[in-house]
Amino acid sequence: MTEPLPVWETVFYDFEFLEDGHTIEPVSFGAITSGGSRLYLVNADLDERAVANHEFLGEHVWPFLPVRPCQPGCRCAQRGRGHLDRNHPDARPLAQFRRTIDAFMQAAGPAELWADHAAYDHVCLAQGYGPMANLPAYMPRFTHDIQQEAARLGIRDDELPQPGPEGEHHALHDAVLVYRRHQFLKGTAS
Repeated sequence: MTEPLPVWETVFYDFEFLEDGHTIEPVSFGAITSGGSRLYLVNADLDERAVANHEFLGEHVWPFLPVRPCQPGCRCAQRGRGHLDRNHPDARPLAQFRRTIDAFMQAAGPAELWADHAAYDHVCLAQGYGPMANLPAYMPRFTHDIQQEAARLGIRDDELPQPGPEGEHHALHDAVLVYRRHQFLKGTAS
C-alpha cells in the first residue's frame, strides 16, 4: 500500500452545472483555498440557450454570469435574458477553463477537497481529466461532503451558516459558503 500524499492546502469549491441525467456540463466554477487563493471561471463554451431557458439555472445561475443585454429588436432563444459575454475576463473556452482549474489545483495540491452536496461537483471536476485513471497524483479521487459531515455530527442544514446577501448559486460565493460551513463544522466537532 502506498503512503498518502501530504496535504498542502484545503480547497473549498463549487460548480454550477447543466445536467440531464446523462451528462454534466460545467457552467461556472468557484474555489477558495485554506491559504486564501480564489478562482472564479465561467465556461464560455456553455450552451447559453439551454442554461438561460433551464427552469432552475435560468432563474438562479444565469443572473450571476457575465451577460450582455439583448440588443433592441433581438429575437433570440434566450427570451430577452441576454447573451453570455464570452469576452468577459471570467469567461474561458472549455479547454482553457479546465487548464486554469488544473493549474489552481496543482498549486494547492495535493489538496483536501470540500464541497456541499459534492457528488456531481467531483464528477464535474474529474471529467476535466478524462477517465478516472487520468487524474494526476495531486488530484484527490474524492471530495469531502459538507452535508455528510453535518449528518455525521447530527447538525441540521438550517443550523449551518446560510448564504449571505450576495445570494446562492454564484459558484465563488458558494465556495466561500462551503469554507464557512467547514469552519463551523470543525468548531462543532472539537
